[in-house]
Amino acid sequence: MKFDLFVSYSRKDNEPDWISGFVEALKRRHLEFTGRELRVFFDQKEIGNGEQWRHRIRGGLRDSAYMMAVVSPNYFASDYCRWEFDEFASREFERLAVGEAIGPIYWVSVPGFPSEAHEDPWKADLSLRNMSPVPLCPWQEGLEESLRERDVSNVLSQPLEEIVRAVDDRSRRRDLAKASPTNMGEALTPNFVGRSRELVKLHESLAFGRVGAITSVQGIGGIGKTELAYAYAKAYAHEYPGGRWLVTCDRRIDLKQAIADALATWWQIPPLSADVTAEDRWAVFLANLEAHGKALFVLDNVSERDALASSALRDLPGQDHAAFLVTTRLGFKTREGELEVLDLDRLSSADGLALLHRFRPELVSPSDYESLAHVVDRLGGHALALEAVGVFLRENRGMGLADYVEWFDREMLEATEALKDDPSHTTTRHGEVVIGRLLAPTLERLAAESPLALEIARTAAFLPPDAVYEPWLRAIVLKGEVPQPIGSVPGKTDWQAALEALERNLIVRFQGPMGRMHRLVGGVLRPTKEGPDEVGGWIDAHVEEMLARPSHVVSSELDALEAWANGTTKVRSTDGGWSTIYLGRMLWRWRRLSGALGLYSRLVDLFPNIGDRSWVRLKSALYDEIGNLEASLGLREEALGRYRESLDLSREVLSTYGRSPEALRDVSVSLNKVADVEASLGLREEALGRYRESLDIRREVLSTYGRSPEALRDVSISCGRVASMLDNADATRRQVLNDGLRHIRSAIDQYGEWQEFVQVLNWLEKMQ
Repeated sequence: MKFDLFVSYSRKDNEPDWISGFVEALKRRHLEFTGRELRVFFDQKEIGNGEQWRHRIRGGLRDSAYMMAVVSPNYFASDYCRWEFDEFASREFERLAVGEAIGPIYWVSVPGFPSEAHEDPWKADLSLRNMSPVPLCPWQEGLEESLRERDVSNVLSQPLEEIVRAVDDRSRRRDLAKASPTNMGEALTPNFVGRSRELVKLHESLAFGRVGAITSVQGIGGIGKTELAYAYAKAYAHEYPGGRWLVTCDRRIDLKQAIADALATWWQIPPLSADVTAEDRWAVFLANLEAHGKALFVLDNVSERDALASSALRDLPGQDHAAFLVTTRLGFKTREGELEVLDLDRLSSADGLALLHRFRPELVSPSDYESLAHVVDRLGGHALALEAVGVFLRENRGMGLADYVEWFDREMLEATEALKDDPSHTTTRHGEVVIGRLLAPTLERLAAESPLALEIARTAAFLPPDAVYEPWLRAIVLKGEVPQPIGSVPGKTDWQAALEALERNLIVRFQGPMGRMHRLVGGVLRPTKEGPDEVGGWIDAHVEEMLARPSHVVSSELDALEAWANGTTKVRSTDGGWSTIYLGRMLWRWRRLSGALGLYSRLVDLFPNIGDRSWVRLKSALYDEIGNLEASLGLREEALGRYRESLDLSREVLSTYGRSPEALRDVSVSLNKVADVEASLGLREEALGRYRESLDIRREVLSTYGRSPEALRDVSISCGRVASMLDNADATRRQVLNDGLRHIRSAIDQYGEWQEFVQVLNWLEKMQ
């Protein structure tokens, strides 16, 4: 940062230049203490009404590590001082000193402070910080004479030393933070504010060795679970020399293997193979952890409750070596097993105001504060909803704040009334209705100013919320056409301008080629079930456009995006194809089965001759998806053909690239899919043979690669499938069933009573 210290003060208090004198004394003391000059942002120019003054102050606030707030009656009476404090406090986590980056100092008594500070969020925040009182005179006439008679540097010796030590400590923390490696990148949103209390609580939980879990009250979305985890990783980076690591845990049960996968490249953890078991990988991870020092692991979006069972969490390294922070939509008690749960409810009034001020920093008058506080309170501190309000206020500066509040109250009342008779009224539905009302003016403006941006947004709503892949978006929306240049802006295309508009309005947020759209925003943009004609028309139009494109157009688009990702002209990965699978699943969910089927079939035809393993696995997955669709339509013969094609491709991967747990599991799953349909068609002997082959493969995985929870579960399920095809009197049936029961009971004994384990156990016991 450019500055060590930002001086926040009322200019009325500096009329005898005694704050200036204090700052000079502080600089001298700092030089004596550290041997280097103190870099101070101390603005002594007159406050202006223009944006230039505010831009200068905001730059100083952004680039300062520590704030000294000179508290006085004049300070609390100043709207500008309040704005400075709110602006700095809202990004305090970036200073590596949550709750510690602001040092109040006062040398005059302030009526009602701190005794009545609880009545004002600003004063309440200041009163909880490390105050530095100086024994001068009360607020009265004669202050100037009193100050002139004293040696300012001696009178202020204690606060001088405290501030010097604090500034020096911030410098040390910055050096440690820079040395902490990470795979997390920047925060997901530039508008994260406040949450100091939550960050401190998380830090306390992790300090005592518990696993911190960030969830949300009743599963509410849009309040910043992952953003809070990112903020924590940044705020306390100096405490984790071993690094801060994001681990994607969606649909993962074995957290240890998810962690090993995330660190594989950074810590050279080998993949599972015939020679490397899960235990081997974990041993490599633990050795690296010991060598690198304490590390933070953000286990993001844990969706399986069994993954957070006490027995699983107790297997993770202790607090001396690692800290684990979970984000999840699952509901838990405040303290459950090894978890210390933080229910992320709402932004405080102060944090909500700070968020809105990021969009309209000039709204600092008492009436402005009152109006904004009303909006914050009415929205319950919901961060995503407040961002929608902020975007509108920033883009519609000509509309008076009072007029906006009147419109806002009317929309919120109508939203509440609309939900009263809605039988599908859930927390998520309520969020979509509120966000939809608040976003409506922004979307109307986008439709008028940039129809292309709105089309991109509506298309993105059908892609994975956390994986809106820009090159694939371009392929879908532009239909293979080249982006058009904008005549008024040299070097810029209409596509670039549309993406910038979406970023500016916080509809989609990109980091490189990968974007993110919040699920609630996607729910607003995606046509709903209440409007089937709109749904059908929109989806059918896009699917027909996809199907009508020449093969070389889409193929070249995939080639281009994959070449960019790999820095080579050879296509190797399949991000675009997997995004298409997800799009097809969305069509299926909306019961547009023929459209999904056509989209899948078309994608298969695009790259039939590519022999790379990732593309073969993609084709296998596509045949499997098509089989699922055909089976749901009652087309069992057709589904059987697709499943068999998927099985052939899985076998090809196994024979060409060698035996691995991943390849073996793919074959076993395909065998079961084929056998399920064969059994339904009366081909019992064929089905039994497939089930037995699948069981043999799963036993190989278990014996070769270790007793993971998934391996034990898979063997038990396969035992049940084989037993279901045998006569009750068959001795082999009893033997296979007992084998399945033994494995699932072993899994329960080792990992606990996970829900899916109990379900498999009950199923097998009923077959006895």
